[in-house]
Order: sequence, then structure tokens, then C-alpha cells
Amino acid sequence: MSASIVRQDRRRVWVGVVALALVLAGVAGLRLAAPAQGATVTYQNAALAFQVDLPTNFRQSTLKSYLSAPTDTFYVGTDVLTPHSATDEANDSSRTIGPTLRWIVAIEVLRNPQNLTPLQFLNKMEWARDQSTQDVAFAGSPGTLLRNGARFPLTYYVSHGGNMYLISYRTDNSPVAGVTAADLSAIVASFKFTR
Repeated sequence: MSASIVRQDRRRVWVGVVALALVLAGVAGLRLAAPAQGATVTYQNAALAFQVDLPTNFRQSTLKSYLSAPTDTFYVGTDVLTPHSATDEANDSSRTIGPTLRWIVAIEVLRNPQNLTPLQFLNKMEWARDQSTQDVAFAGSPGTLLRNGARFPLTYYVSHGGNMYLISYRTDNSPVAGVTAADLSAIVASFKFTR
């Protein structure tokens, strides 16, 4: 008997053993382990000095996230955390409310040289007819929660380290597979400053 025939026979035996084990597991009511629900990874942005826990189906948008030039007197940078693929983002020509700017978390960092309170800063930035505000503590810093703002339905304005952080998320009536409003809320709730 040649060596190749023996290898093929052994391979068939192992395939048969594995198949039999799977059948027996099914008969016994056993289930193969599914991926853990709610699994997250810690995402850190050293340049903007924050971290969050992201569901494993989220990533940083390389098209919509940026750092401003050090000479910019207002913007420090923006980080958009998204479940959308890079290809979907590249195919979305909208810069404001297109499909890939829905079901996202956005963290904007703006300079606050006048050391305005979050509410004072917010009042200079945006106004919408149905907006409401509430003073809050956010990640250990003073903040104002804006609901129904002009740009996002929910934004935290948070003063920290000479900057104003705007932490927002946007949902939509068009669901994205595997993403819920609870996921976005959990990302925002996990926000921490790193310096």
C-alpha cells in the first residue's frame, strides 16, 4: 500500500470522526459557542486625548476623521467612529447627512481659549428651535447635554484641558445591520479622558 493512499485513508477517518462528533453533539442538544454578544475593544486617540470602548464591528473613519494644523486657532480635530465600511464611505459623496454619517459617534475637539463654560460655548455654536439643555458631569468634567441640536440629536459639550469636547451620536430610521442605539449610547458612556 502506498504512502499517499494511507494518508488519504487517515484523512477520511478524521473527517468521519469530526462529522460523527458534530452529529452526536447536535443529538445531545449541545451548541457550538457563538461569538460573545457585546464584545468590545478599547479604542484610544492619543492626539485628541480620549478613549472609548467600541463594539468589534466599529472602526475609526479614515475619511471623516482628521487632525487640524497646530496653527488652527479653533479646531483641534474630529474623530468619527463608524460601523460603515471604508468602501461605503468612499462611495458616499455626502459630507453632512449621507448614509455613512448615520449610526455613528463623533468626537469633535475645539479650542476654548476664553475658558467658556459648556453652556456658553454651546450658545455660541448652535441653536435649534426644539433644543433643550441640561448641566451634567461627563467623564469627570463639567458638561452640558444638548438634545435636538442643529447638527446632532444628542451632543455632550464637555470642558477639559483648555478644549471643548463635543461628543455626539446619530441614529436613523434606516437601520444598519448589527448596530443599535444602545451600542451608540454605550460608546458615549464609555468615554474617558486620557490626560
